[in-house]
Amino acid sequence: MRRRYPWLCVLALFAVAATLFLAGSPVEKARAEQGCSDGYVPQPSPEGIRCQPIPGLYQYREPGGGQPAPQVPQGHWETRWGAFAASEDGTIGLSSTRPSEEDAVADAIARCTSRGGAGCQMAMTWYNQCAVLVAGQAPNGKYNPFYYKHYTIKKATKVAMKQCTDQNLNGCKVYFSDCSKAEFIR
Repeated sequence: MRRRYPWLCVLALFAVAATLFLAGSPVEKARAEQGCSDGYVPQPSPEGIRCQPIPGLYQYREPGGGQPAPQVPQGHWETRWGAFAASEDGTIGLSSTRPSEEDAVADAIARCTSRGGAGCQMAMTWYNQCAVLVAGQAPNGKYNPFYYKHYTIKKATKVAMKQCTDQNLNGCKVYFSDCSKAEFIR
């Protein structure tokens, strides 16, 4: 019996050999990896090759190179209040960093009165923020105040100045600004 396509057998044999040569056999791959899962490397031991964790991969290290972590301070945040008080004649009293709204208002009114203001009353309160007082002169010569509070003096000033200039007042400027930020108590 005569074979018709001897070259086809040679070609098939060549393809199988090339595949095994390029890909490597499954036995060789298993031997190279030693069957270790992710995070482990093969290490020689008296019993043969063993998979051991990559050194340091699963160990917790304290911040700062092994030093114990710093203790978290124990305590709480307390609200701080501020207030503006004003009189009819334009005298202003300012109070800030007070533990309560009532304390801030009473202190602002006392400061307004001590500066010569008659009939001083609360104009604005705030807590854990900053506040500004901007004023500009009206055509009748009276100064009109604009109070504004925000988390930054810069933003509070920007808004209050815009309110003043939008009213076409002369000489708009910041007269008072302060912050009453929350305080951490241990």
